[in-house]
Amino acid sequence: MTIKIWVLLTAVLGLLLSSFAYSADISDAVRAREQGRFHAALEILVERSLNGDLEAIHEVGLTYAQTGDQATSAIWIRLAAERGLAKSQSTLGAMYMTGLGVPQDENLGIHWHRKAADQGYRESQVAIYLIENVTGPTTDWECKTEDTDPAFLSVSDGHIVFMPMGGDTMILKRVDPVDPSWITGAADYADQNFSIEIALNPETGRSIRQLVIIDTREVAMHVEGICVRLGE
Repeated sequence: MTIKIWVLLTAVLGLLLSSFAYSADISDAVRAREQGRFHAALEILVERSLNGDLEAIHEVGLTYAQTGDQATSAIWIRLAAERGLAKSQSTLGAMYMTGLGVPQDENLGIHWHRKAADQGYRESQVAIYLIENVTGPTTDWECKTEDTDPAFLSVSDGHIVFMPMGGDTMILKRVDPVDPSWITGAADYADQNFSIEIALNPETGRSIRQLVIIDTREVAMHVEGICVRLGE
């Protein structure tokens, strides 16, 4: 599986599993959905949708997705996307890229991702960057540690894409390693005053991840784990 597909699948899954800050009744519907009470969730959400509530329309789509009805999910997600909701545009773009609930169509996927990216939606900005800048073969890894949720790495000649479960995707540029048996990458997030550095030994599967405070160069987090290459 290529780097593009991994990131876009992550975007879809993250949106399908996320709960946003909503009004009380939509929050009640999301809670019902999380408990498997899909009929109760849809009853609340459809009523709000009839009043033109785009967030409710989006959540109807996510609820149908969790019931396994991806085609109906895509219909509702499209309704909100066509009315300008960025998260729905991003989700619809990911659906087209992966063929989830709609015929797979990369051009339409890029179209909807670009609409969301133009509104500042981060997952779609990442997707567009990867589509335009990351080419060539990749290796994909699932990494686990004792203290953090699993994460995925997708490694190409120029980049390492870090995809933590439930967190933001980060794009690291490959840098020359001190030890040539390791693959290393780094990225600065100056607006948040930290940089992230990741190293992977493809022979042993050992990984090291660090967050470094830019101002002081102090290590704020040091995590070691083991990665397993996917597709083998």
